[in-house]
Amino acid sequence: MRLPVSVCVFLVCAAALGGDEPPRDAVLPPQRLVPVEDSREPADAGIREDFELRTSVRPSKPGDPVPPPELVVESLPTGAEVYINSTYAGMTPFTLRSLNPGGYRLTLRKARYKPASVFISLEPGKSFRLHARLTGSSGILKLLLSPADAEVHAGQQRLLSSEAELPAGPHDILIRRFGYAERRVSVTIREGQTTSLEAVLEPSAFRAEGFALSRRRLNPANPGLLGKTEFSFSVSAPGRARLAVFDWENREVFAYDFPPFTDWDQRFLWDGRGFSGGRLPGGLYRALIVCAAEKGAGDPLRYEADIEIDPELVIRYANTWHGMSGLMFAPLAPVLPPLDFQISSAFMALAAAPDEPDHENLSLFQVGGVLGVAKNMEAVSTLSLGAKSGEGGWPDISGSLGLKYLVFQARDFLFLALTARGMAAADPSYEAFSQFPGFAAGPAATFRLGPFGLTASPEYQISPYAAGRDVATRGASAHHWANLRLGFFYDAGPMQAGLSGSLPVSLFPENPGLRAPLHAGLEAHALLPDSFLNISGFVAWEHSPRGGESDCLFLGAGIGLVY
Repeated sequence: MRLPVSVCVFLVCAAALGGDEPPRDAVLPPQRLVPVEDSREPADAGIREDFELRTSVRPSKPGDPVPPPELVVESLPTGAEVYINSTYAGMTPFTLRSLNPGGYRLTLRKARYKPASVFISLEPGKSFRLHARLTGSSGILKLLLSPADAEVHAGQQRLLSSEAELPAGPHDILIRRFGYAERRVSVTIREGQTTSLEAVLEPSAFRAEGFALSRRRLNPANPGLLGKTEFSFSVSAPGRARLAVFDWENREVFAYDFPPFTDWDQRFLWDGRGFSGGRLPGGLYRALIVCAAEKGAGDPLRYEADIEIDPELVIRYANTWHGMSGLMFAPLAPVLPPLDFQISSAFMALAAAPDEPDHENLSLFQVGGVLGVAKNMEAVSTLSLGAKSGEGGWPDISGSLGLKYLVFQARDFLFLALTARGMAAADPSYEAFSQFPGFAAGPAATFRLGPFGLTASPEYQISPYAAGRDVATRGASAHHWANLRLGFFYDAGPMQAGLSGSLPVSLFPENPGLRAPLHAGLEAHALLPDSFLNISGFVAWEHSPRGGESDCLFLGAGIGLVY
């Protein structure tokens, strides 16, 4: 039966308009590609998981020429070398937009992985994203050891069975067991093959070495690990050891018997206490460790070291918020011993400022560092970042660098020090809690009576800007005032708490008198057990007696380390 010409034309047009060609922005489903070995044509073998190809139509404007094909090559792992028709093209991941349409053979190579090849056909106007999963080239290492429970390490990897799969290539193998001499051998693993390694360990002669003390000067009154010293050494075979501590009259005041050695590393923490459990008095002590092999074979090995117990050695975590170590707004006179250090951080956020909506979401972050640089001297540095509502990022940056020198100390009762610090700020604001641009110096006195204490510091400050909540940065000139800093604290070792404040009083050339705002802070610190980490909580208050200026309340927390 013949169809009318009009019907034939209609069918031809419908076929042309309703075909399978995807729209310009279509992304085709991923298709699995079959790897090829030597042929430049696609193979007919079954589906493999080595390659995945995603195709999409490259966007173009009507009337523009059809863009050339785009090829994106990715691999797992990355960093594979890509060869296109045996010519090196780059390393994954990379993109090529200059290839002509046609068929190409891609080969990926990476050390310790099997080479992988695939044939793809690139069409104009399309983007091709090829993802390859490379299979590691590996073999089996079979272990024949005596003793059979020896530890085996291939580089950083510990082998947990007598047969382990390793990447093809050379490997350094460490074989060891406590009480035996360790062995190091090199083996080469061949792809798809089993390599046997036979090793017999010989019993080790007894050795004790690497004796060390974490602190040779300590104060048992310092909290946690800050008031202890660790004895450490290593042994090579079963044995025993005894630690004895003698005073300046050669009397034994403490002793500890190490458990029988079953491992290489030996450690013991001593807290500076004697047989009675009480803290030993200050002075110089001698520590003696005597090690002997199991069953008394060979001569005992001895190690001696001097340890000083110093009650005046005070190591405490301190706040660095106002630029010196101590309380939030007042310095403490004690300093860190030489080479001891502290790192601290604190985050503060505005909790209440009901009359000033512009202060909403005001946040402050600070990191600080304290280092004992010499006897009776420490250096303090801080970096502060601030952000206000409606401003992106952390635009307000300020910092300080200060020195504190301990002039006098009367046991653990009275401390006198001198402090000096310089401050700089990108956007001066008294809301930075006394990190105000300029230079400040003054004495600091700290009194202690048991766990309670008082600290005071009349600090002189000079700045190009006048103190106050609204800082005028134009027409800078010298401005002088005093910061009267006062604080009360409770120190129970691992737990500390304090209340401090800063009161600015203007000097010449301004009219002498009280300046605003005033600052006060309440803080608490806790040293985590058996660690050097400290966690903190803060409440800070900013007050201005002037009319029309509201009080601000800040809450915060921090974490730090002191060693």
